[in-house]
Amino acid sequence: MEKEFKQFENKVHGRIDFPYAVYMGLLPEFLRTFPLHWHQEFEIIWIKSGQGYFRVQSQEFLCSQDDILIIPPGVIHSIRQKDDQPCAYFNILFKFSLLENDIKSPVYQTFFNPFENSPVFTPVTRKGEELNQKIIENIKFLVETRRDPFEKAALVIKSRLFLIMNELHTAPSKIPSKNKTKLSSIERLKPLLIYISENYESDISVEKAAEMTSLSPSHFMKFFKASLGITFVNYLNQVRIENAQILLKNSDLNVSEICEKCGFHNFSYFIRTFKKAYGVTPKKYHSSSF
Repeated sequence: MEKEFKQFENKVHGRIDFPYAVYMGLLPEFLRTFPLHWHQEFEIIWIKSGQGYFRVQSQEFLCSQDDILIIPPGVIHSIRQKDDQPCAYFNILFKFSLLENDIKSPVYQTFFNPFENSPVFTPVTRKGEELNQKIIENIKFLVETRRDPFEKAALVIKSRLFLIMNELHTAPSKIPSKNKTKLSSIERLKPLLIYISENYESDISVEKAAEMTSLSPSHFMKFFKASLGITFVNYLNQVRIENAQILLKNSDLNVSEICEKCGFHNFSYFIRTFKKAYGVTPKKYHSSSF
């Protein structure tokens, strides 16, 4: 069965009537990288062991054991392996509607709305920091009870999330105000990122991308790198390689067919790019995936 990697995730996390889920991530056994993406859920990432690079908007952080990342809805983020080091982490995702369904209520406006409209704060709280110490035990509890049946865990899950959100609400912002400009820049790029996600197999030139953002090609290249911390060409290759990896693992297509299907028209370049990302050739990765 073929799958695709989408920069905007619209999958349901948890139950429709209880939008909450906990996932385990493991680099490199599951993936070496998880490219830039965003979703409607609020996300908490707890690094259980090892080290990895976690990008949030235009900033990249090297995170280690017991560091915690806070990712508001709609915020672009990615994960990649550090050298050959393994990294184990847990993702806790939930919609604010799980805790308060009325967006006009005082609770929603006070505790949740600020994260939707101006998510400007330092996304990482390091091991030993005051905020980290206040929320880490609740996070670990949610991870440890992730397999408990709904009837047993539902109220406890909500209570722990309320405690976490209360601490985040009172935590001071640490990001300089100049980064607010980057937030609007990234919003300007999202239509292009969605287009790339849906059309990565097509020829997408710098000129076409620049036109979609109403910028000149030279200005666009600088704008893209400054906003996301990666060049446009590298980002496009990242999306294509990630989808190639999924096809190599989940389809019956051969390497040449996957090369073309993912927008690479130079087979040698495809092999070099894939090996740089995954440490092995597409052929070797394909043969080891079954």
